[in-house]
Formats: sequence, structure tokens, C-alpha cells
Amino acid sequence: MWRQRKARIAREFLDALCAGDAATVDALMTEDVVYVDGRGNRIEGFAGCSAAARAFHQLEPDYRFTIDGTVVHGDTVMFRGLAVARNPALCGELLVRASLRDGCICEWQVFRERAPALARILTDDASRE
Repeated sequence: MWRQRKARIAREFLDALCAGDAATVDALMTEDVVYVDGRGNRIEGFAGCSAAARAFHQLEPDYRFTIDGTVVHGDTVMFRGLAVARNPALCGELLVRASLRDGCICEWQVFRERAPALARILTDDASRE
């Protein structure tokens, strides 16, 4: 039961990111949330991650992630799947790891080969607004 709930929360967060649903993204993050991109770059804290989520949707409003597999272990949910976007640099197979605390995302990490430095790109875009 708890495993399904954790997977559902992480999936809701992922779907909200893809849809540009900022209210849901914000509601599902802890104050000390951390985002780690495919190169290991980090964005720390609610304000930075919230701004980055908004910048991501502006950067790629057609981004979609199809989940091929889900694993829940403790407070961690892993999704394996395929990302599709207009920007080829954002497309391809990847793993996403969500760590949860008290029903919210406290860390979000993406693993993929040849990943762009998305955390840096998003913080640069967010600072221009």
C-alpha cells in the first residue's frame, strides 16, 4: 500500500513537471528539495527548484516521459523510461530517482548518457525572468 502511494506521488510530480502544472509541482516538494541533473549539477531549495520547474516547461513545453518500469525501495522511487521532446538533447532513455519524505519529493535526480547540464541551463533561464 505505501509502496503504491509513494510511486503515485512521484508519478504525479513527474506528470506535473511535464504538464507545466506549477501549483502541483510546488505542493509536492519539501522546502529543502534538491534537483540533480544528469551531469551531477544541483539546484537546492524550494525557491530554486520551483523556478527551475517553471523554466523547464518554458524551455520545452512538449516534453513527455513514458515510464517503462517502476521500482520502489524504502522512500525511493525509480522510473525507467523514454523522454520525448522537440529538443533532441532532451530525448532518450533515462532513469529518474525520486526520494520522498512525509509524502513530498525531497530529492529528484536524472540519470542518462550524454545529458545536458540542465540544472545550469534552468537556473540561467530562471534568473533572466
